Amino acid sequence: MKSLTVVEEIKKSKNLSLKTYFLSSYLISNRISPYISSIYISKKVLPNRITLHMIYSGIIGAIFFSLPNIYLKLIGAVFIHLWFILDCSDGEVARYTKTFSRYGKELDYMAHLIDHPLFGFSILMSLTQLGRYNTFYLVILVMLSNLVDYLNRNLYMLYNIIDLKEKERFKNSNTNFEKWTIKKKILFITNIFTIYPNFVLFGVIIYFVDYFANTNILLVYLILNVTLTFLFGSRSLIKITKKFYFSN
Repeated sequence: MKSLTVVEEIKKSKNLSLKTYFLSSYLISNRISPYISSIYISKKVLPNRITLHMIYSGIIGAIFFSLPNIYLKLIGAVFIHLWFILDCSDGEVARYTKTFSRYGKELDYMAHLIDHPLFGFSILMSLTQLGRYNTFYLVILVMLSNLVDYLNRNLYMLYNIIDLKEKERFKNSNTNFEKWTIKKKILFITNIFTIYPNFVLFGVIIYFVDYFANTNILLVYLILNVTLTFLFGSRSLIKITKKFYFSN
């Protein structure tokens, strides 16, 4: 009964909405994570240890999903989804227990830097194993996908630093998502393709559709991911370059 109360409190604090969470997080990860978090809380596990569990889960998932066996890939897909569930859980546990680490954000950032290339490699291997595509072009696409992800991730961190220095990080935070404008709808749709966790979490599911139905949906998703993320990253890079160029 106690764990159920913890779950309900975590769910209530999350304010789960399509306007505040990206799609795979809204549909899957953040709906499961409160139950995992309640177990960690009952065992008094520190948030940093959960982040380490997240890294291990990502590594295990990438290894299994790379193997040329559909049942092992299914295990890999489960661990890859557990990776992001744990990414949600470490923050939930930290907020619930008010246990904040000085290096928690840095560790979480490193976790993504470690796991994302491994996910790219596992998807590359899985697509290659289908025997339908040119390996050289697949390598280029997956490498570009990781590179533009790193570009956007670093630009996002830089924006956060700028906002903190200008004391505007949380300005109008209560009204940012109140109106579901056309612009926000468009950004939400494009984020389905540009946010890397979406690509990974949906990608490992789509792969099984491609495998059994002989479709090419994951390849199309990968191309859209690279193209749109590159365009958005280039736009952000130009904006931030102008900001520095014309500032003291």
